[in-house]
Amino acid sequence: MSLLIARNTGANDRFAEAQADIISISTMDVGIGFNEASPVIISGINCIEVTYARTETGLTAVRLDDLVHDTGFTAPEQIIVLAVPDGTTFNGIVVSSVAGIALDVGDTGNPFPNDICTIYDADDCNGAGHWVDREGGGTTSFPRDVILYHELSHCFHFATGVATSEPLAETDENVMRDARGLDHRDITSHNGGCGGGPTTCCIVASLATGSPYSEEIRRFRYFREQILRHSTVGDDFFNEFHYRYYSFSPEMTRLMGHYPSLSPLIKKYFVIPLLAGIEMLLYYAENHGKGLAKFLNDQSSRKSLVEIYKEDFLNELFGYLKIIRNFDNKEISQILNNKCKEYPGFNKMLRHIYKEAFKDEYINWSLVSVVEIWVESALLLYSKKSQNEIDIEINKKIIQWIGLLPVSNVWEEFSRLETELELKNIEQFIYDTRSKISFAKRLIEKHPRHQITILNWVTKEKRSYD
Repeated sequence: MSLLIARNTGANDRFAEAQADIISISTMDVGIGFNEASPVIISGINCIEVTYARTETGLTAVRLDDLVHDTGFTAPEQIIVLAVPDGTTFNGIVVSSVAGIALDVGDTGNPFPNDICTIYDADDCNGAGHWVDREGGGTTSFPRDVILYHELSHCFHFATGVATSEPLAETDENVMRDARGLDHRDITSHNGGCGGGPTTCCIVASLATGSPYSEEIRRFRYFREQILRHSTVGDDFFNEFHYRYYSFSPEMTRLMGHYPSLSPLIKKYFVIPLLAGIEMLLYYAENHGKGLAKFLNDQSSRKSLVEIYKEDFLNELFGYLKIIRNFDNKEISQILNNKCKEYPGFNKMLRHIYKEAFKDEYINWSLVSVVEIWVESALLLYSKKSQNEIDIEINKKIIQWIGLLPVSNVWEEFSRLETELELKNIEQFIYDTRSKISFAKRLIEKHPRHQITILNWVTKEKRSYD
């Protein structure tokens, strides 16, 4: 064995993040594996062996294959990956400030004195993201999987007897950037730091669709960058969601790695419906709620979405969502008996979604409720209602959902003028008076300091409401 992932203890464990980053480096190769059943104890720490029967031909997959199988090593070396929380300090070095470090056998600060080790920030600068200088000027993001690949380059050079250097590792890093479709970093500059914006984007969707660069993930990124991050409130919302999501996603990642049959299931029952729901919400915002029934009819005729628009599928998904929201182990075991046999780990996945997604305000509002609204709206196409009646029903659902937008503490920091500006910015989505009233009541309850300003936003004049 040559490549292992160290497991930390308790809340500091970031094994799932390292697992996801290695899967990304393999370009989602189905041959990647993790021998969790037989942990290896090294320097008192449980380590999980990475296994690899490579099927992909990309350069990053080939390098990973070399790392796993000692290819070119001057001696049988072990390389240990240790993903750590933001702010972890080793030998006086704060990991988040340098993104990651690689330590050779015997190096000061190496927690595995007889092995090569890389330690890197698995919390993405506490959600703020890392940046480095970009080739040609400016800066570019430094995603977590790219950080790990950079540090593994150093480890590979240690193991193969090559004199490593930052330019050499950065040249290797650009290979990973090519695989990800990212800008090259400037290999003549080693500047970097926190504040580049979160760079990870829905690892669950990435694993389910088979690529972090799939069309589905590109649409997620569009929604994030073009809609969520155009205001201070939107940016704060995404950062808060990002933090909570990456508390929820590691267990999903672990389940998908342990039960490969879950990936196509999650894609069909969650990722694709979620994207369809996001498209519907974007259409609602751009067209002020008009023509939603026609939009759904047009969406249902799209080849890639025909399957999820079948009435049987919609009723099945609606049933699953209802079951999870009113979680009952006995009922789930009875109803999903055949599904659990066909898809090992299905019951565990539902339990995790109930515990971590439905009960978290941000994840529930941003993900689960969007799927629910879309399913309920799509089912209306099979009713005897007219298009106008369907439009009215969908508008009610969306208006109610928008009014429940999570209210963060960032509002407390605003001056009166800043509050006015932010309320104006979110009007691209919260334009209906009913949504405004619902959201305003909750905003005033949590942050009453600018009550008059908030009321004026709703009424456009100085008057109160019940």
